[in-house]
Amino acid sequence: MSAPQPYIDALKITETLRVPHPKGLPLIDLSLNESPFAPPQAVLDAICQRAARGNKYGDPFSTDLRTALAHTYNLPIETIICGNGSEELVDLIARAFVRPGDEILMSQNGFYQFQLIAHRLGAKVIRAPESTLTADVDSILSCVTDRTKVIYLALPNNPTGTMPTEEEIHRLIDELPSHVVLVADLAYGEFVGFDFCQRLHDRVADHPNLIVTRTFSKAFSLAAYRLGWCNVPVAIAAVLNTLRAIANVNALAQVAGIAALEHRASIVENIDTLNLERTRVTQGLQSHGYRVEPSQTNFILVTLPASDPRDVDDWGAYLYAQSGIVLRRVREPGLQHYARLCLGTPDQNGLLLEHAGKFITDPSSAN
Repeated sequence: MSAPQPYIDALKITETLRVPHPKGLPLIDLSLNESPFAPPQAVLDAICQRAARGNKYGDPFSTDLRTALAHTYNLPIETIICGNGSEELVDLIARAFVRPGDEILMSQNGFYQFQLIAHRLGAKVIRAPESTLTADVDSILSCVTDRTKVIYLALPNNPTGTMPTEEEIHRLIDELPSHVVLVADLAYGEFVGFDFCQRLHDRVADHPNLIVTRTFSKAFSLAAYRLGWCNVPVAIAAVLNTLRAIANVNALAQVAGIAALEHRASIVENIDTLNLERTRVTQGLQSHGYRVEPSQTNFILVTLPASDPRDVDDWGAYLYAQSGIVLRRVREPGLQHYARLCLGTPDQNGLLLEHAGKFITDPSSAN
């Protein structure tokens, strides 16, 4: 008897195992680019209050949340779509515009999900060469063809932490052919600055092919609630509303997002702390000979000194054994000699620097 045949080939998905540390140390997971800070207490209170009515559905249109976003960022409410994380929204955009054989364009080391989206839809991935691990606007424009339907550009990028200059980003918006949708993914945009994000939002009204996506997972400390949103031209908003699930944002995420916007001052404090910690950790690692790529995010890309014969897996194993710190070995082609680590609390970062130094100064301790 023949079995059902899917139209898509399965990809190997690596699952991260979580087991108790052999020495009983608490795990310090710096592998997922999460915020080390809990949400503000007012956000937790709003979640608990709404959870008491867990038998009632949330608003399928996220109206109150969209209203709060429109007020906070000075945007027309009809241009805002909320989603189950920005991951859902970037997927919906491709489903709206891409068919088998079409092209999705991304930078050489762009976010892995963009490649996965293309695979789901039978589209061809075009990777524009980068300059010093940074998306290059001229390279992107030169790769555009009649088959290009969507360009995904993470600003800043994951896993590299880099992005073009703001002037170059706006030049891409201006020079891109009108048949191509440009998705500016600002998952880490707040670490560059809210003003930077706002200037990109301001371009949407006059560019019918520009979409800006945002998330509450990173700077807003709401990763567990899977809440994202996008600012789109009105015509595209109607299409995405047709494609999204009827009630795609759960009620707890909606109230969490509203409360987080009302207490943005504490979010800004956390961002400022992490940006300062990024400088401290970068300089600390560099003082021991590590190569750290420039970053504008809450994570950094690190590799061992050129003279060190060991591998970043050895470094990761040592940090885990000695301190319970978990890093992410980068697997993307061309970046396999790097580890990516997000910034923890100042104490966690201090522990990282302590053991990163010991790994270099006492190589025998890593054996």
